[in-house]
Amino acid sequence: MQAATKWKRPALRQFGFKVGEGLCTDMRAVRKDYFLDHDHSCYVDQWDWEKVITAEDRNLDYLKSTVRSIWKVLKGAEQEALDRFPKLRADKYPELPEEITSSTRRTCWHAIPTCPASSARPRFSRRSPRSSSSGSAGRSTTATPRDARRRLR
Repeated sequence: MQAATKWKRPALRQFGFKVGEGLCTDMRAVRKDYFLDHDHSCYVDQWDWEKVITAEDRNLDYLKSTVRSIWKVLKGAEQEALDRFPKLRADKYPELPEEITSSTRRTCWHAIPTCPASSARPRFSRRSPRSSSSGSAGRSTTATPRDARRRLR
């Protein structure tokens, strides 16, 4: 399996995407010879996207604005589904909130100080399930079991 991050940006350049344009990926794969734990299964079903932006747009405010735009589309899709299938309006299927909240990895980590770094963000998200997150400085980072051990020291 090739990580989506390794080919998306070169593909944007290769196919001549312009600022504001991008691509969306939908990947299903089996992890072969990969470290498996409570966060990583052998089967992957994920989507991702990449968008061409300017150097000036590489900031947290722009990222949050983009997330809000995506959330608006998801809310619209939810409304369409509810209009077509009224039985979905039930306590069993709570509606999405109007606004999405965002947090950094550092915020999650400080909110649950006894939690290893690799688990803080998922646990924080369960507290606030309509939350998006980014790395501590607006960059995405990946925690490893080694990170968790370092934090516990």
